[in-house]
Amino acid sequence: MALSRPSHGQEAQAMMRLYGEPGTLYARCGGIFGVAAFADRCMDMWMADNLLNANQKVTTWHQKAQRCGFKFLVVQIIGNLTGGPQVYSGRPMDVAHKHLNISEDEWCRFMEIFNDVCVEFGLAAADVDDLNALMISMEMDCVVYPGETAPASPPPFRPSGSSLYSRLGGVYPISLFTDRLVDTLIADSRVQIPLDAQKRSEVSLKYLFTELMCNLAGGPEIVTARNVNETKLLIPKSQWRLLIAVAEVAADHMPASVRPSLIQLLQRNKHLIIDPTSGDTDEELSAGTLRVKGLEEAAAGKMLSKEVIAARHAAPAAHVAARRRVHGDPRTLYGKGGGVFGLAKISDHLMEAWMANPMLNGNSKVARWHESQQKSGFKFLVTQIMGYLTGGPQRYTGRPMDEAHKHLAISPAEWEAFMQDADKSLEDLGVAAEAKTELLAILANFQSQCVVKPGEAVPADPGNTKPHSTNPALYHRLGGVYPLAQFVDRLVDLALASNSVHIDVGQLEDTTQVRHASGLKYVLTELVCNGTGGPEVVTSKGFEEAKLGVAQEEWPAFLTLVAQAAEIWPSQHMRNALISVMGDLKADICIGMASATEGPESKRRKKLQDAGFDRYLAEAALEKTGDAEAALALLMTGWVPEDATRPPTPQVSGCPFAGSAGVCPFTGKGGPLPAGHPPVPSAPPAPIEERLLVAARALSERGMSTADIAKMLAVDEAQLSAALTVTIQAGRALNSNWQRRLDELLNEDPEFCCPVSLMIFKEPVIASDGFIYERESLEGLWRNKMTSPMTRESLTQTMRPAQQRQAEAFKFRVDGSAKLLKFASEAAPGNPQMALEALSRATDYLEVLKPEKFPALAQQSVQLYQQLGKPCPPCYRAQPAQ
Repeated sequence: MALSRPSHGQEAQAMMRLYGEPGTLYARCGGIFGVAAFADRCMDMWMADNLLNANQKVTTWHQKAQRCGFKFLVVQIIGNLTGGPQVYSGRPMDVAHKHLNISEDEWCRFMEIFNDVCVEFGLAAADVDDLNALMISMEMDCVVYPGETAPASPPPFRPSGSSLYSRLGGVYPISLFTDRLVDTLIADSRVQIPLDAQKRSEVSLKYLFTELMCNLAGGPEIVTARNVNETKLLIPKSQWRLLIAVAEVAADHMPASVRPSLIQLLQRNKHLIIDPTSGDTDEELSAGTLRVKGLEEAAAGKMLSKEVIAARHAAPAAHVAARRRVHGDPRTLYGKGGGVFGLAKISDHLMEAWMANPMLNGNSKVARWHESQQKSGFKFLVTQIMGYLTGGPQRYTGRPMDEAHKHLAISPAEWEAFMQDADKSLEDLGVAAEAKTELLAILANFQSQCVVKPGEAVPADPGNTKPHSTNPALYHRLGGVYPLAQFVDRLVDLALASNSVHIDVGQLEDTTQVRHASGLKYVLTELVCNGTGGPEVVTSKGFEEAKLGVAQEEWPAFLTLVAQAAEIWPSQHMRNALISVMGDLKADICIGMASATEGPESKRRKKLQDAGFDRYLAEAALEKTGDAEAALALLMTGWVPEDATRPPTPQVSGCPFAGSAGVCPFTGKGGPLPAGHPPVPSAPPAPIEERLLVAARALSERGMSTADIAKMLAVDEAQLSAALTVTIQAGRALNSNWQRRLDELLNEDPEFCCPVSLMIFKEPVIASDGFIYERESLEGLWRNKMTSPMTRESLTQTMRPAQQRQAEAFKFRVDGSAKLLKFASEAAPGNPQMALEALSRATDYLEVLKPEKFPALAQQSVQLYQQLGKPCPPCYRAQPAQ
């Protein structure tokens, strides 16, 4: 529903009152809508804080039905002080607060919460400073300082005079009436009040309706913008009688003698409340079994958690993108397999089966590897590569498959046992037949890279080489993914067994996926690797339900478990650096946190890191000196902690002349070797330069033979052939530029995707929570009586067409179809499987667009299906082939 505004000169004046004069703090905070949301959040946080509630007078105040009126006055005074048109109508600040005996410590806590909310709302630093200045200006009127005596509590405020405002009791009873009325109307499925996630929320509507009712009843409250539709309740005319029925119940805390006057006031000012664009029919709607909240419930209010506020104010597309990373595109095998938690469960089950198989353990090299500390890292990498190959957001960061497996001398018979275990594991897990076939095909494609054929030489064990970097991040210092995966494995096991830390391993909200240990270990390993500087992509970033889920009050206990799990590293400096990283990741580990604030420790460390010293050295220097300046001076001298200067453990060369150093003295020297010296393998050729490889790949993709490319670029043909080898999987292809191009084309803008189905909109609608859904998905939420997946609040059965979003999704499909078909045409000769995948996605788009309306694209699709030897989908049957 489009909201109309006043015309001509009145519009500019009304908009100025609503949104503020440019440059004022009121305008920078979002006008009355932003101020109302901000004040509401502050109030909820203040009233739930343990330290503030330890003051018995404050607690008593909170327990009375004063919250609604107090919220109204806080919005009013913040609006006024920031430059808005509102005028504070409450008691003087000292009269309203001194009797509560608020101490300096309580005021400090009050301000800490205030600044936490500033961070939560993402306010600019300059705006935060200005708001703090306003709050500090009120300190003297609120705090009782040492030596000062708190005054007696003032009597209940009753406005004088004979106005209806006075007879109703003033702002507090009217605010309570509004709170009960608006909440009941929004919760009633028959009422269609337009809401959105940015401006028209229950919070702002309550404030605006309260100031209107106070003003109409004769009170001193100023109305922000009386005739602007955005500030009205906008209840349809047909539902007016229902509003009156609710109002009669919501006013039952007021004197019975004045309630009829209140109802008459509503009737006389109907035009300031209804939606003027709605139909004129005034249908008879029964009040039914109205559920209006009582006084205690209204006094307690509805405490909103941080994740709910974050969901309301974050960009919806970011939330959709996060859900898609975790749950997966439902068209992909990743999505069909249950997303990251589903694949982690499968990988864990497969690994346990393989490691318990007596035939596989009959291979001494495999058995020795199984008994090492590598299991956690291997599980992680199996989940990671399976995620990527099945269409997930993960990116494989391990060694090439042949390098990681050939040295184990796996025989064809052992591979067969491996595949039989995989088949049985997928069967035991109840994986659908089609998905099972695809997963087995993906595994089967690794055979040539893992199995040693008869007569093939078994390469040497590459060893557990640490990742190398000339400027190592903490990730490299800690040893990379394997020890970090082992650390996370220990940490999650400790947390799940702990009595002081409680991790939810129940159902993932709104899905059939289950949070389980293997899934939590995988997503946390990604997070820790990424946080320490590793290349791992974080799947769970920004998705509350995929966090480990530590309660904020249990964070100190959790850090104790972190320290315990980190004992796998002998260096205290290493452990300290990792614990520090975990502190930085707190917001991505704890439930209910939107962002982490930067404390003194992180500021000191950042100063050293900005000077060019890595996390490990920064932590070690700070531990030694305790001061950022001294630590920087120490590091500038070239100091490093003792454990960083120890020589690496020598690798045994196998040379009988190596001696205690373990190093062959003849390595790299020409001439004959002494008697008894084992053969020295020839040095591998220098790798082909990256610039030449890029050119070679481009020429190969254009159809030139490897021999011709090698000749043109003057490189070794065999070496070039190995470098250009692309390992094709049943799902995605590894090391392929074609695959990278296709991935970019298949990536859909989350702005155009439904938060529930995760698919591009066909018929988008705006729901009562202000977010856009696919109509079919929203109706499904209604049928199943589910809450909003974006705010977790009740959904009323009302919706409006999102016409702009529908037009944008339509254009996305048109543009995407053309690009996908162009790619399919280019890829068909050498990469038919990728061409078919692009063609299939284009067909999905054209089926919605209707092929007959885009004959050129439809005809191109038909020709490609024929070229690829595949049957043409029914939607193209009317298209002629050429």
